[in-house]
Amino acid sequence: MGEIKLLNEEEVKERFPLVKPGFGAVFVSGGGRVRGGQIRDALLQGAAQNGITQIFETAKLTAEGALFAGEKEVPYDRLVLSAGAFLPKLMEPLGYKVQVLAQKGQIITMTFDQKTDDWPVILPPATKSIVPFNDGEIMLGATHEKKPNSI
Repeated sequence: MGEIKLLNEEEVKERFPLVKPGFGAVFVSGGGRVRGGQIRDALLQGAAQNGITQIFETAKLTAEGALFAGEKEVPYDRLVLSAGAFLPKLMEPLGYKVQVLAQKGQIITMTFDQKTDDWPVILPPATKSIVPFNDGEIMLGATHEKKPNSI
């Protein structure tokens, strides 16, 4: 994260021309975009190069700490858990409460004739989001639906 600056109505309109009058904002520089699939692949590749055994099956842990992949018990010295939203259910037998929720959202991508590469990410006071990209592309997020215990 970089600079944090309070913007007045005029400064907001200058940075994001689609905004209606009457809005101030907080500008935070230093944001970025990541491609989740590429990060995942790089982490898996790095783990494999360092001797990690990767198991791509449904995992279960017992209260005693035994690990099962499918029906087969898998011995381990150390365990890296990357179960995402499945983590709370996986850790439950060990007595851990993990605050990870499944989340889905409704997103649409639009293209404008205007240059958008220097537009900021907009997070209005709701569950919406506006994420500009290069070449006039804008991603509009309509919802963030958090579902506890949905898996």
